[in-house]
Formats: sequence, structure tokens, C-alpha cells
Amino acid sequence: MHDKDYIHCDLKPSNILFAMNDSIKVGDFGLVKQNAATKHSAPQTDVQGSHTSEIGTLFYVSPEQEAGHQYNERADVYSLGIILFELYFPFSTRMERVKVLEDIKSNRRLPKEFKENLHNEAKLVELMLKPISDRPSSSEIKEIDAFKQMKDQAELNRDSMLLKF
Repeated sequence: MHDKDYIHCDLKPSNILFAMNDSIKVGDFGLVKQNAATKHSAPQTDVQGSHTSEIGTLFYVSPEQEAGHQYNERADVYSLGIILFELYFPFSTRMERVKVLEDIKSNRRLPKEFKENLHNEAKLVELMLKPISDRPSSSEIKEIDAFKQMKDQAELNRDSMLLKF
């Protein structure tokens, strides 16, 4: 989607669909915007455009969207960082989820046990939650060692599950 210069603006778990063939799809394009940075031939690292009128779901919306500032495709990267964190961090209660996610949003601080037990995942999530000027793009994430290691591990896990059947 980003390689076609679109920003989803409302990424959240319920908008991510897992197909039977192991592919992942994104749904609910109600808030999708065309990246104004591309329209004006500005570098992708610039925070461009006037995407300030509609924002996504509270815990997943990037700080720049929430504040009504201009944003680019890296706002979706922030949302994916929160989703990735939730995939790896089990919550005991809904209240715990609220407290932890509020702490992450306000302080960009991941729980100590997450950082200690899931080093690669924590490194990647921390990068994805950085301020927009320091946050990697979706294409840059693919080149990060922590992402490559997580991808390799996921493929090994998938292959070992297939062998069991």
C-alpha cells in the first residue's frame, strides 16, 4: 500500500486479515489517504501533506495524527508497532491492556519483561514507535536485522508446524 503512495490511517487488529494460504491482507479502507508527500515530489522522510481531519482508533493512532499534525506513511508504521507489541505481549485483563498501552503511548516505554524476553521484537517495536522523524518507513523496516531475524524465525516455526501434519 505504501509503495503505491497510500496511507491507511486506521490500522488496528480488526483490520488485519489472515488468509488460509498464510498471506496477510489489510481491510477497512475508510480513512485511506493518498500520500501528499508523493504528490508534491517531496522526499518520503519529510512529514508532508494535510492529513489532519480524520484519525484512526485511539490506541493505534500515531501521536502526530492524534495531535492533528501533518503525517505521512510512517503513521501506519506506528500503528503496526502497537499491533506487533500486542501480538507478543499477553495481557491478563483488559485493564492491564489499557494501562500498558497508555504507558506506551505517553512515554514510549515498553514493559521491562517484554524487552528482556523478546529482544528482537522489542528492538523493532521501539523503532516503530519513535517520533515520526526518526521512525523507519515500511520499506526500511524490511532491512532491519531484528525484522529479518523475526521473519526467519517465523518461517522456521511455520515449516516445523507443516512437518507435524
